[in-house]
Amino acid sequence: MHSGRGLVLIVVWFVAAMGLSANAWGATAMAAELSAARDAAAGRVCLVVAEDAAGVPLAYATGFLMGEGKFAITDLATLTQPGVKQATLRFKDGKTAVAKQFAMADPVSGVVAVQIEKPVEGASGLGLAAGAVTEAIPGIMVGWKWGQDLDLAPGQVAGGVSVPEVARAIKAPEVPKSEMTFLSFEGARPEVSSGSPFLDKDGQVVGVYVQLVNQTPVAARPVMALVVPAAAIRSALLASDRQMRPLADLPKPAWPMDIDPLPIAPVTAPDLAVTVRTLKARSRCSKCMGKGTLTVRKPTGTISQGGVTRTTFRDETEQCPTCKGEGVIPNEALYPLYSKMAEQAGWLAWTPDVPVRAKEAAQKNLLDVILAIGKVGPTYRSDLVRQARADLAKPMAGVPRGLVVFAQVRETLDGPDGAYVLLAPHQAKEVLAVRKDRLAAAAPIEIQGKVPSQDHWVTLAGVGYGPAAIGDSRPIVVLPLAWVRGPNLGDTPGKTPGAGRTPGTDNPPTTPKKGEPGFFGL
Repeated sequence: MHSGRGLVLIVVWFVAAMGLSANAWGATAMAAELSAARDAAAGRVCLVVAEDAAGVPLAYATGFLMGEGKFAITDLATLTQPGVKQATLRFKDGKTAVAKQFAMADPVSGVVAVQIEKPVEGASGLGLAAGAVTEAIPGIMVGWKWGQDLDLAPGQVAGGVSVPEVARAIKAPEVPKSEMTFLSFEGARPEVSSGSPFLDKDGQVVGVYVQLVNQTPVAARPVMALVVPAAAIRSALLASDRQMRPLADLPKPAWPMDIDPLPIAPVTAPDLAVTVRTLKARSRCSKCMGKGTLTVRKPTGTISQGGVTRTTFRDETEQCPTCKGEGVIPNEALYPLYSKMAEQAGWLAWTPDVPVRAKEAAQKNLLDVILAIGKVGPTYRSDLVRQARADLAKPMAGVPRGLVVFAQVRETLDGPDGAYVLLAPHQAKEVLAVRKDRLAAAAPIEIQGKVPSQDHWVTLAGVGYGPAAIGDSRPIVVLPLAWVRGPNLGDTPGKTPGAGRTPGTDNPPTTPKKGEPGFFGL
């Protein structure tokens, strides 16, 4: 595997060094070589998942094993997110490793070396290139693209960018004291996450890719792509006191750093708005255009004038037979849109440098939807419940995804990092667990800071992350985005079952008031 990797990297280096284009080399051959380079690094370059005490992912980065595979280098900002207790390293072949301690952390470079509790069998590390970079070095960046798959970014690193120069470029509020110089990456902008290694023709790590956030007030998530030279990493390692410390003791980066809060492509508020508009358009009944009724011209009789007999008509309003008067119709493509909407809203809500107005727009869009589906008719709601039930039954571990459900609040249990509220999605076997303080933070503005009472019903939008040990059960842990009351799909405390009430018709009303504009155009 070592020789194959080196051969592939030499081919990539030769193409870059000679200035040959993909057309000159052959697009097909180049694609094959790059794919081979990715596979050669797959056992050493990993997705780093920063997790809380319950195992819920909070942020994602790239990392790589070094030396004998007992340590890994990755992005410091990712592991210093609030609540991070451990990091799970995931490799392309499915193998995993866990790190709960670090050996070195350099706030200025923004990289950290974590200790692998149980090294991956048969996986050795990448080597750090020796010496300073004095001229342009062609090579390839290998890292995880949006937390989904390994990706490659050919290019070269060159020159030195001093700490004061970096501070001026990103409008940093303070200039860290350091003699270190970053390397500049020249090539198409990488779409891999921070912590990705840049490899030379020999497969040695020339540097580590980091992304610094531009602090200009009007900036919308622009970042500065730099490479931390291997020499600086080696110096930091040699200067460390070799004492292992828990990740909770990590120092904060000296710079505002870009992080990946969800394993999806970066989005904007307009992207989310497009998803919501698409959801609305596909939900609305095309027969009645969301009105729930049709105007039908019916014959009422005949009249004779001048010897000519004509039929008379009267316009009558009838319930639309297509949507049964609900104005909206279900289809199999709807729930993926609900899931995508929640994921996009989550990305906007949890990415630190997203403008406040974009976060507020995301929250409003999400609230509009979950309030609206509390007022739709039983046909649409039943189909949405069915599709949500089918989606929850699919494996979720390692690939978090958005969810929108009607659920009843159950008991509150003590978890490894605080109290959790359990919720039972309507007609589903799975149980959801939401940390109580996060559920309170996602409450509607009028009851901000409160949580719904036991046995009451809510409509919840969030991101599910797979099962975790909470009490004696393993519910699906959810990071909530927003929730609202109802609709009632069962009994609520203090009300007698069947006493003039049909489940689904109160708390809140399931149909808009007369004249009230509905999200789906009702």
